[in-house]
Amino acid sequence: MLFIEGKSKVRNKQTDKKKYPSSLTNKTDPTGDIRMAFDVIEEQAPYASHDHYHSYSEVVPTTNEYLYRYEHLFKNRKNMLGPIASGDQIFSAILAGIDDFEVFDISRFPKYFLYLKKAAVQGLTLEEYKEFFGRRFISESCLPTKSKYYYLYQDKIRPYMDKEGLSFWDFFFKRYFLKEIYDGLSELNFLTDKVKARNNKFLQQKYYRELRDRLKDVRINVKTGNILDLATSYNSEYDVIYLSNIHSYIGIEGLLYLLHHLNTTPDGVMILAMVPGLWTGNNYIGNVDLRHFNGQPYKFTRYDGYIAGKRKV
Repeated sequence: MLFIEGKSKVRNKQTDKKKYPSSLTNKTDPTGDIRMAFDVIEEQAPYASHDHYHSYSEVVPTTNEYLYRYEHLFKNRKNMLGPIASGDQIFSAILAGIDDFEVFDISRFPKYFLYLKKAAVQGLTLEEYKEFFGRRFISESCLPTKSKYYYLYQDKIRPYMDKEGLSFWDFFFKRYFLKEIYDGLSELNFLTDKVKARNNKFLQQKYYRELRDRLKDVRINVKTGNILDLATSYNSEYDVIYLSNIHSYIGIEGLLYLLHHLNTTPDGVMILAMVPGLWTGNNYIGNVDLRHFNGQPYKFTRYDGYIAGKRKV
C-alpha cells in the first residue's frame, strides 16, 4: 500500500474537475471500469461502497492478515479458490507451490492492483517494489509523465502487464501522480515496514526472486462479482478454499451457503479468518455443526487467528 506523508499538492477536485476524455470509447473500456475509477478519483460520482456490487469499494493494496500463521496450509497443493483482496495471499500461495488460481472480488478495482503488483514483481527490484508500494511519496512539480513513478511503470512494469490491465493503468499513470490514484481508489492502512515484512515473506530478497521466477508459470483466472452469485460457477474441487474474512460482509448465513456450495478435494482445506463471538468450539459456528456439509465430512479447528476446516478422506 502507498502511504502519504506531508502536504498534498493535488488540485482542488471540487473546483477543477477533469473531463472524461471523449477518445476513450466503449471499445477501449468495454466494462466501464476506467470510467468508474475516473469518476471516483475525480469525486464525480457518489461513494457507494456498501451497495450490492460495491462498485466503488476501496482497494487494500497491502494485506493486514497474518499470512505467516497459516501459509503452511498452502504447501503441497496445486490449486486455490479465494478473493483477490490485496493479492498478497496469492503471492504466499505461489511461493508454497500453488500455480492455479480462481479468484474473485465484489469490487471492480482489486484485479487491476493485482495486475500491477504481479507485473511490478516481475519488472522491479525489491527496493523499487518497496518504494513503489511504500510509505514515502515524493512530491514532484513536473507532469505525471515526467515523474519517477511513471518511469518505473513505463519502462519496468508495463512490459509485464496483463493485457486487461494495460489500458487501465496507461490511462491513469499518464494523468495522475500515484498519490492521486491511491487517494482515490485505495484504503489507507498504516502498517510498519516490519509488520509488512512479517506478513509477506516475498518482501525478503530470496523469496522475492523466487516469486518472480514462479509467476511465469502461474494461471490466475479472475471474476468480478458477489461470491454468493458466483458460487455455483465454481463447480470444481479445490485443494485450498481461502475465505479470509468474507463472513464479515456476507454474514454467517452467507458463509454457510458457501460451505455448502464450494468443494475441496479429498484432504483439501478451507481457511477462514476468525469469526469473532460466534466460535463456540471445534466444529461449531454458533449452533451450526460443521462436521458434515455438502455431503462430505470435515473437521474444523480453531488456531491462533484463523479457523481451518480439513475434509476427511
